[in-house]
Amino acid sequence: MKSRIWTVVALATLPLVVGFGVVPLALLFVRATDAPPGTLQESSLNALSGTLVTATGATLFAALVGGGMALFIACTDLPGRDPLRSLFSLPLVVPPYVYAMAWIALANPASGLLQPLAGGSLDVYGRAGLVLVLGTASIPLVLLPALSAFASIDASLFEAARISGSSSRRAAWDVLVPLALPAIGGGAALVFASSAAAFGVPYLLGTGGQAGAEVLTTAIVRALDIGTDASRARGALLSILLVGSILPALLAGGWLARSGRVLVSGKAGRPCSFSLGRARAPLGALCWVFATCAVVLPLGTIALTSVLGTFGEGLGPDNWTLRNYSLVLGRSNVAAAVGRSVLYAAAAATLCTFLGGAIASARDRGRSWTARAVGLAAELPYAIPGTAIAVGLLLAFSREIRVVILDTVTVSLALAGTGALLVVAYAVKGLAIGIRNAAAGLARLDPALVEAARISGSGPWGAEARITFPLLAPARRAAFTLVLLPAFGEITMSILLFSPDTETLGVTLFDLQSYADPPAAAVLATLLLGATVVVMLALGLLARGRSAARGT
Repeated sequence: MKSRIWTVVALATLPLVVGFGVVPLALLFVRATDAPPGTLQESSLNALSGTLVTATGATLFAALVGGGMALFIACTDLPGRDPLRSLFSLPLVVPPYVYAMAWIALANPASGLLQPLAGGSLDVYGRAGLVLVLGTASIPLVLLPALSAFASIDASLFEAARISGSSSRRAAWDVLVPLALPAIGGGAALVFASSAAAFGVPYLLGTGGQAGAEVLTTAIVRALDIGTDASRARGALLSILLVGSILPALLAGGWLARSGRVLVSGKAGRPCSFSLGRARAPLGALCWVFATCAVVLPLGTIALTSVLGTFGEGLGPDNWTLRNYSLVLGRSNVAAAVGRSVLYAAAAATLCTFLGGAIASARDRGRSWTARAVGLAAELPYAIPGTAIAVGLLLAFSREIRVVILDTVTVSLALAGTGALLVVAYAVKGLAIGIRNAAAGLARLDPALVEAARISGSGPWGAEARITFPLLAPARRAAFTLVLLPAFGEITMSILLFSPDTETLGVTLFDLQSYADPPAAAVLATLLLGATVVVMLALGLLARGRSAARGT
């Protein structure tokens, strides 16, 4: 009986998953077959090679920096480890295109703030700038799993290598790094996927300046801007190329993550820690200089640019003003864009939280092939680039869809140019987050609690409402936040799906930066950063408060 109930839940979610997730992606493949024969010409292949080179460079940068910092923070006596951990984790909640805006202000050839110090030789535009910005923004994707991996290594393994005659540096290289390599590789695969799928950074740094560096995402948007059937087919084919360039990395990352081993099994292990000796002070200084240049300087530049009266006329207090804030916030279109972003992101986060919880419950408790198939179909778009998802949704809902039921009832679906289409895009991309967080919460829930409620007289749904639903509240909050924050400033899908009546904060910010109004763009970017930090601090305080309450 219980299995049948969850099968019904899975079947109820099936039309949503198929209609808004599977069908648009299928149409993407179908439409790609209509691309003109000359689509895969030199420009398209150059865009593909640009994507691969840029994503590979960013991956190597993030893997080296993130893996190295994880080793120093988790296993050594590096000074200021906790602040460094927080600083290098901050880019996880900052949209990468905000970093691109900051580096344009710092190192553009015409009026970069760092040009007087560098003798005018800096140029952030081109492939090197792309690798720098995308790699810096992706460091947390390697750092966080690597920290967890290094922390799980039993110190006795490192000590055995030291007893055998190895130096601390040699033991770290021969023992610690190989054991953490699966986690580093899994994070590096995510870096490659996110860098290849990025649009904002390649558009700002790859199409500006004299050094062009086109990638697949910018080529897709350029093709769709033309608006003809042939250009849409070309955009679909380029989207397939983008998916094909990313999936191998994700598969390799999944294999690496599964190949990792729990090194402390069945006993309490001591975390590994060793002294850096005389290298402690210089290495600490080097790490802090890098953290300042990579994180503090760009974000501080955004805040400083937002209060400059005239960009390029000096950085002193005599050029500071809050007039930019009053002018930008006084614009009706900006206030409307912020309101829409909050509404769309909250709606998508709510859908992902509750629909993801229902799918996870049906899959993990019903254990029917129907529920597993629905779960697989719902999680698939998470591995698909946002650009490809947006193109698929454009193909599926560019026209009004009408369904006549029994010749009496007509149901119409007109999503093109509406905010609902943006909500659908955000929800399709983030649904896997809701499913995985709910599944993790269910795995920690003892089934005996629900069975006790049933024995006490509750029905199946009453037991779920009284026991499961409250206990999954932390998982729901985590899923809601993880979908809300990226959706609030999302640009990759929004730039393809928005209309004049549905312009979002990310699109508005992007337009201000593109049309050479850096102070106005910096105002919005600063507000976005401030809102993100406030939300993260509030969640941290809430979590600590609940932990303290449980402890008492």
